Amino acid sequence: MNNYPYENFSIWHHPYQSLKSKCDYTNELLFKQMMKVFEPLTMTGIDSEPHGRFKSKNLEWIAKRYTFRTRKLVINVDYSANA
Repeated sequence: MNNYPYENFSIWHHPYQSLKSKCDYTNELLFKQMMKVFEPLTMTGIDSEPHGRFKSKNLEWIAKRYTFRTRKLVINVDYSANA
């Protein structure tokens, strides 16, 4: 197990992703309807430990002075970003 200053989030799927079809027009209509009720969200992970094992000396030096915290920004029903 890696003890790096990040956390792996479980895969997040919006129901929209299960309902997608091969028809672009249907997907566009479905996307518009889902976005009417969607609210963006942020999932926050655990904080890093200052004395853990790190891949690089630079990250180790930074972790002793600052705390790493992982986030997943769910921007819309079809897109999310890790930070």
